[in-house]
Amino acid sequence: MKQHYKQFSVFLGFVMVLVLALGFNVALLAQEKEAQTGEEDLDWGLKGLGYFQKEDYPAALECFQKALNLNPEEISYSIFLSIIYSKMDKFIEALQVLDDSLERISIGKKREQIQILRARVHSFWAEKLMKSYQYLTAISHFEEAYQIERELLPKNAA
Repeated sequence: MKQHYKQFSVFLGFVMVLVLALGFNVALLAQEKEAQTGEEDLDWGLKGLGYFQKEDYPAALECFQKALNLNPEEISYSIFLSIIYSKMDKFIEALQVLDDSLERISIGKKREQIQILRARVHSFWAEKLMKSYQYLTAISHFEEAYQIERELLPKNAA
């Protein structure tokens, strides 16, 4: 049980660092885009960030989905959608958002960030399954997370 708590704490720590970094990224993008084009996607992203911080996840989902529709190349919107779906225990939707992003994004570093989050979603899902004694299904999600991380490890080890 202590190990599960530790893994969950690590996951939450990762999510919080990611949220802070992405929030900062969205704010910087807002300033940058506003100066260039005044795109609406950043307005929706900032609204979504506000709702996320208030833990109003349905409203945050709506805002980030609108932002993503306006700017599908910006991965922070997909990442926030995935995190929110995970917090709502909608893991299939969380993974689908990330899989859709992988189809759209060709830049290596962004793809790597998405893959890392996919591994974290699988791990978090497995933890939830363990709590409800669904061990076999949990194992398959732990294995999926392991495979994703294993594929990324050689790239990051050097």
